[in-house]
Amino acid sequence: MMRAGRAPDEANPRIRRAEPGDLAVIEGIVSAAFTPYIPRLGRPPGVMKNDYAAFIAAGAAFVRTGEPLGEGEGPIEGVIVLVDEEDVLYVDTLGVDPAAHGRGHGRALLDFAALEARRRGFPALRLCTNLVMHENLTFYAHLGWRETHRGVQAGFERVFYRKEV
Repeated sequence: MMRAGRAPDEANPRIRRAEPGDLAVIEGIVSAAFTPYIPRLGRPPGVMKNDYAAFIAAGAAFVRTGEPLGEGEGPIEGVIVLVDEEDVLYVDTLGVDPAAHGRGHGRALLDFAALEARRRGFPALRLCTNLVMHENLTFYAHLGWRETHRGVQAGFERVFYRKEV
């Protein structure tokens, strides 16, 4: 299990490990980020059913804050959940508050994931998204992620990606 703590990532001081007090904000961001996909999917995406309290307790959830508002950190505007797998670091969840889109939070969180994968000794990252989330398909390809395959998982048509780190 990873070490808990509030220290920010050295390469990006606006990313830190999530704390129990962040749970409501994380769940709100995930809801806001993924609710627009419900009409396309016909049901909530799988990430909306995740147990974020468990991810926080395991040290797997990280948050990205916005610009500081005076002293201290700014508001939480993004979240990423990273899970160790046998040979890669899996990006289970990547969500950015829709009000903060276009500010580089998603890219910064994925860059953090790459650094974290290297730190943990993994050669690559893996993630998947839903086929109907067209915006994500373009986003990941733009950031250099390689599509490895497509398939049905948990009843959803998914697109699987990998990125060497």
